[in-house]
Amino acid sequence: MFVVNALFSPLSIASFFLLCLFFALNNIAQHYLRVRNLKRQRIDVPCLNLEGEDFEGARQRYMSDLHGLLQLGYQKFKHGIYQLWSIHGFVTIVSPDFLEELSALPTNTLDFYEATQKRMVGDFEWVTLGDHLEAHTILTDLTQQTGKLLPDLGREIEHAIKTELLDCKEWTPVTVFPKILRIVALVTGRAFVGPEMNRNEEWLHASTSFMMDVYMGGVKLRSYSHFMRPFAARFLVTEIRRVWKHQATARRLLVPIMMSRSRAQMLEEDYEKPNDMIQWLMDNNAKQENPRPFARLAELHLLVCFAALHTSTLGLTHMIFDIAARPEYMTPLRTEISEAINAYGSLHTKPTFNSMIKMDSFMKESQRLNPPSLLTYSRLVMKEVTLKNGTILTPGTYVLCPAGLVSLDPEIWESPMEFRGFRFSDLRSAKKEDAHKYQFATVTPRAVHFGYGRQACPGRFFASYEIKSIMASILSNFDLRVVDEKVGRPKNICSGAMVAPDEKAQIMFIRREFS
Repeated sequence: MFVVNALFSPLSIASFFLLCLFFALNNIAQHYLRVRNLKRQRIDVPCLNLEGEDFEGARQRYMSDLHGLLQLGYQKFKHGIYQLWSIHGFVTIVSPDFLEELSALPTNTLDFYEATQKRMVGDFEWVTLGDHLEAHTILTDLTQQTGKLLPDLGREIEHAIKTELLDCKEWTPVTVFPKILRIVALVTGRAFVGPEMNRNEEWLHASTSFMMDVYMGGVKLRSYSHFMRPFAARFLVTEIRRVWKHQATARRLLVPIMMSRSRAQMLEEDYEKPNDMIQWLMDNNAKQENPRPFARLAELHLLVCFAALHTSTLGLTHMIFDIAARPEYMTPLRTEISEAINAYGSLHTKPTFNSMIKMDSFMKESQRLNPPSLLTYSRLVMKEVTLKNGTILTPGTYVLCPAGLVSLDPEIWESPMEFRGFRFSDLRSAKKEDAHKYQFATVTPRAVHFGYGRQACPGRFFASYEIKSIMASILSNFDLRVVDEKVGRPKNICSGAMVAPDEKAQIMFIRREFS
């Protein structure tokens, strides 16, 4: 009785409310300091879209007319540096002239993974996106094993096209994006999780939904104060709970496979390791000083899919839109495919695809005019850097490159607004020393859609072969045309830096007849 009376005494109740008030005021103060820090310009360069203290107006202009802002910046600071106020705070736009200098810096000074985490997830870490084990495995094992995997991927493409595009014996409208996403998920899954899992519907749903749920979860969480974000993430933002559910699905499906393989590896002398991403991550993880648990490796598979499905699906959808609107490219591309098969005996081999320089050129030109993002080379400054021009980049500075504007520079590309499907194959054929330049997967300061430097997209080589393989199969089996010739190619949907194909747009398909 004495204890109860003590707990509910006026002094105890007052102390409780004072404690609650202290925590509330402390969190409000921390939120205020975070916002003030976010609104502090870290470097002394102009900000093009911020007038006075109108941060909301600057944010709206960033989202609605980033292309126009980048055009203005490219005109004024083509060889310099400027800033924009974005949905993430200040971002620093650097000329490609600085990429060599920046890329020479160590990752503890300038880092891609920290930039991705901060920009997509924010200060409250509800999911971890960056992992060096993932990038190392993609760059080494996936790149090295792609040639061996191509025949299996070819068989999976045949299955995917048969099940997703059906017969199309008459001209049939096909909603391209979801069909291509499904095809890419099946084919990519064959390399990543193997034949025992790549057609599993739970895995397909988790791997294809993870990326958009991460993106939308991050966007929605930013609308809440820093104080509210832990609560909002758990109870108010549906997409974040979906991300956690996708991770739980990955753990439930993939951890038993890893445990089974681990046991077989220890007990069976003649055990032959499968050749897929599950095994490569297991092997590379075992070499680490502090190996990650299998549950974390399962979650890493979603991160691998995060990039792989995004790159290939967007690239293929844009290509289908482009070639349907320009049917004059179909015959020369099909001729190149036939000649390559005749020369190397099969479609799904590295030499076959390497010889398809017109297909590679069409892919690169489609990407040049329809990049996945207007801004690339995302980096976060971790330690202070003084550039050769005297600009000081302080810790916390976000660095980006205007890739979309570099691709439209008339001083770099002739008639940059014109779609020339064989622009890059013509450049490669013009001079002997340029035969291996201007490829889809090549990164240079003039072609930065895959980033640049040691932290450029590690999966771009696999993506190049996958896109060629799927596109060659589609062109070999179907004729394509736009739904309405007067309307032409479906328009892209742009929001901020994102350039996306219309996910609801349709293209007419009809299966080709062979005598």
